[in-house]
Amino acid sequence: MGFGEIVKAIVEYGIYPVLMAAILWIILAAQKRQDRAAAKQEERLTILIESGVKFALKEAKKHNEAEEAENRRVNTYIRTQLDAVVTENGASRAFCVAYHNGGTYLNARNFAKCSIVAESVDNQTRALMLDYQNVQRALFIELDNELATTGEFYLDKIETIKERAPGCYQLLKQWGADSIYFKALVDNTSNMVLGFIAAEFNLGRPKDLEALKLSLSKKAQRISGAIQVSHIGINGRCSE
Repeated sequence: MGFGEIVKAIVEYGIYPVLMAAILWIILAAQKRQDRAAAKQEERLTILIESGVKFALKEAKKHNEAEEAENRRVNTYIRTQLDAVVTENGASRAFCVAYHNGGTYLNARNFAKCSIVAESVDNQTRALMLDYQNVQRALFIELDNELATTGEFYLDKIETIKERAPGCYQLLKQWGADSIYFKALVDNTSNMVLGFIAAEFNLGRPKDLEALKLSLSKKAQRISGAIQVSHIGINGRCSE
């Protein structure tokens, strides 16, 4: 509003209404400036908080040198246990599978997945570790349920599950397995199944089944302990 318009308004309406309108306009203008400043301040605070959260998460995910060394020791230990299963029992393959989460449903329920984290094979068997990462546990739900209830699942002949677990059967058939023996990895404080180890035979059954079962039981206990870190002894060595 220009000066001439102000004078005209005073003549037409009087000075007091015009003065009140001017005061209200000044108050509203000041309020708008204050709102804009508050919005900018809130935006700056939001950016600052988000940056802080991202930085905190990034720092939390970092592994220090000691943790990396510990991981290498545990991974090496798991591999030596699987190597022993193969050499001591004549298995075609021994492998270790870890259960984990991976993605969620729309209601935030976690997907139950698993991955092969270590594997040992003889000189005639193809390694499959890289082929089975982030696999849905529902693919072999019968095995999953059996390990959760009994802690073991022994198949002297995979044909025995062809009808009741066709998905699991096809998977084992694809590997070339003839017989296979699973043993659960169990957390000794919560009794929760952490995953499993398995010994696979591509030509028949093991020569000494009882010896294999005992071997798997011992190796599963050791690997379970190693995963929980409690199995790591003094000077960072894994106990035998």
